[in-house]
Amino acid sequence: MNCTIKLSAALLLAASYCSTSAAATPEEAKQLGSTLTDFGAVQAASKDGAIPAYTGGLQSPPSSYDPAKPGVLTDPFSDEKPLFSIDAKNVAQYGDKLAAGVKALLAKYPATGC
Repeated sequence: MNCTIKLSAALLLAASYCSTSAAATPEEAKQLGSTLTDFGAVQAASKDGAIPAYTGGLQSPPSSYDPAKPGVLTDPFSDEKPLFSIDAKNVAQYGDKLAAGVKALLAKYPATGC
């Protein structure tokens, strides 16, 4: 419960920093569907290969999907394993993958129990 409250508060705080008047420029709009996804994200893989290229999302149901239970959601990525886990103890090792605000939160709240 405590972890849920902390996560909810963090998400609300992050959302409050988003611009409410964000709009795509004409140049950005031209890239939709080519170099950008229909939602505006970069389609290409990351330079280090840690994030694969976007190819359109799920093309078929996950192997764990049971058609007899159409309302039950399954995890389409259940076979994937985390590459690493970042916490206050190893933030220096993975600091290049974190924003300054996340580093500050880990420094201020090193052990959340989540």
